[in-house]
Amino acid sequence: MIEKLRKLYIPFLILSVGYLVGYTLLNWLIIYQLRLIEPKEELVNIWVPMGLSGLLVLLFMRSRIKALKIGDKAKEFLGVIFWLLLTAPVIFGQFYVETKSGKLTEVNMPSEIEKLKDSKYYSINAYTDLKQYGGLWTTRVSANKHGTEIRITCHFTCPVIDKSIENPNTIREFNSWLGVTFSETFGNRAFDEDGQRELINDFIQESIKKYENHIFNTSYWICNKNLHD
Repeated sequence: MIEKLRKLYIPFLILSVGYLVGYTLLNWLIIYQLRLIEPKEELVNIWVPMGLSGLLVLLFMRSRIKALKIGDKAKEFLGVIFWLLLTAPVIFGQFYVETKSGKLTEVNMPSEIEKLKDSKYYSINAYTDLKQYGGLWTTRVSANKHGTEIRITCHFTCPVIDKSIENPNTIREFNSWLGVTFSETFGNRAFDEDGQRELINDFIQESIKKYENHIFNTSYWICNKNLHD
C-alpha cells in the first residue's frame, strides 16, 4: 500500500495540484488581467482542460499504471478515472475565475456603456426596453439520457435605450440588450409527433406572451454590445 502511494497516488496528487494552479493562474493572467487574447469561454474553460488532462495522463501516469499488476481493462479504467480527476477541478476552477473576475460597472443609462472600457457586468439605473424590437430563437435538447423527453427553451433578447430618447424609431442600431429564457420539458414519443408539435407550438406562443409582460430586473444583468454581430 505504501509503495502504491509512493509510485502512483502521490505523483498524481502533485500533478493534479500543479496542473490546477498553473492552468488557472495562466488563464487569469493572460485573459483577465493582461487581456492578451479573447478566446471563446467554452474553449478555455472546457475543451482545452479536457485535452490537456488526457495528454498529462499519457505523459506522466501511463507508465505508472502499466506497472501495476492488474488486468488491461482495469488499467484502462484507472486511466479514465485519473483523466476525470484531473479535468473536473480545472474546469470548475476556470468558471470560478470567470465569475470572480467579472467586473460590475454601474452606469446611469445604456449609452454610457460605449464610452467605458469593456466590463462583463453592468448595473443600469434608468433605461427603456423596446420589446417590439426583440428577437427570439428556440433550442431543443434531450432532457434525459434515455431520449424519452426533450427540453424546449425559448431565448428572448430585448434592446434597451436611454430613457430620455423620445422617438426610438429613429435609432438604426442597438448596442445594449437584455435577455430572458423560458423552458419546458415534453415527452419524446415517435407515435405522437403531431400532438407533441402542437404542445410545443402552444408553449412557444405562451412564452411570447410571457416575454411581452416580463419585467426585467434592473439591478444586475449582463450586457453584450455585439450580440447580433
